[in-house]
Amino acid sequence: MTLTINSGASTLTKTSYIHILPNRGTPYTLAQGGNFESNANDFGSAIIRGGIDKWERGTPSNFLVTLNSVTNGWKTDLDADLTAGDYACAFMTPNYNFSAAATGYLMRFRRSMEIVGCNGPFAVQCQYSLDKGITWTRLGVNADPLATNWYNRGPATGCPVDAAVFPDRYGWTITSNNTLCTYNLNFLAGNPYVAFRFVLSVEPGFSPSAYAADGFMIDDFEIQGPFNTTLAVNLVN
Repeated sequence: MTLTINSGASTLTKTSYIHILPNRGTPYTLAQGGNFESNANDFGSAIIRGGIDKWERGTPSNFLVTLNSVTNGWKTDLDADLTAGDYACAFMTPNYNFSAAATGYLMRFRRSMEIVGCNGPFAVQCQYSLDKGITWTRLGVNADPLATNWYNRGPATGCPVDAAVFPDRYGWTITSNNTLCTYNLNFLAGNPYVAFRFVLSVEPGFSPSAYAADGFMIDDFEIQGPFNTTLAVNLVN
């Protein structure tokens, strides 16, 4: 996609500058793009706070290197540790059509993560949107009965996520490798636009050694469920 800005005296053209994530039906399989080996434009990343986007698609080469698929994962910097600072950024999925009022909707993905402290300086949280990304809601809680291997931290745990990272204090702060995570999404049935994002949030003020961690990596993202067609692209709510 090309964006051209004409200010009169000069023209600036940017190619592949705007990334509009697609609409997809269900089920959404690894072969359709969830293994991150094909249809690379189905997923993307975005800056939320602080001007830093750490998410990259490719082959990891730092501490977290185990992929369940062949070559590509989405990771917070493929070859380096986190950056100290005050920022948040997100790995973004397509909009999925959950219109069918049925059961069997399930999210599955592989999670890898390296941390230094249990509560900060960073955590990762999964969120969902039903209005094409205008508003976002946290998906689940720690020890969630609808999930496997979901958040290990929450406000009632002995070491909750620091409130400067996520005010609700839920998230992943765990060292793990290629762990299968699932979430039962039947409560979202009937919604035509269901999108997800994985938010990395980092707070400042810790010692430099606290940021010497390889962050978070996702591989093999898929949505299981009843058949729903891919809706036509509609950029206007």
